[in-house]
Amino acid sequence: MKFLMNLIKIYCPNVQQRSVLHVCIGTYYTILHIILMALFGIVVLFSNNLLYLCIVFIIMFLDVLANIGCHDCLLTMTETKYLKTSCKHEQASKCLDAGIVYKCRHYYENQLDVISNASALAGIKICCILLFTWCNLLHKVDYGVV
Repeated sequence: MKFLMNLIKIYCPNVQQRSVLHVCIGTYYTILHIILMALFGIVVLFSNNLLYLCIVFIIMFLDVLANIGCHDCLLTMTETKYLKTSCKHEQASKCLDAGIVYKCRHYYENQLDVISNASALAGIKICCILLFTWCNLLHKVDYGVV
């Protein structure tokens, strides 16, 4: 357990020492947060499947509504509850150490901006794929793979 706590302290230096259970749960939410962001980004950027894009769009839109209602991302709130910090706070502190300073010091507006822009990108991609398909500009490519 000491090794786990030292490893977490290396990667998240702002984590306050709490019980191992709280640190494990908080780390789980941090990893879940990072994986979801990465997977949603990959689907939006590289997928042309309308079902996947619609699912990602709906989840992101619901996250925007939750962000507006709670004034914070739900996963960020759970990370902060268990670790007393979050990946958003870590990112802001790293940017501050590097000399990159945002005009706005509120995490709420930055998160809302990123999530709403990503969901708008997914919605625009869905509309473009539908438009191109209806106008017969986008053809299915057969690669000959059985």
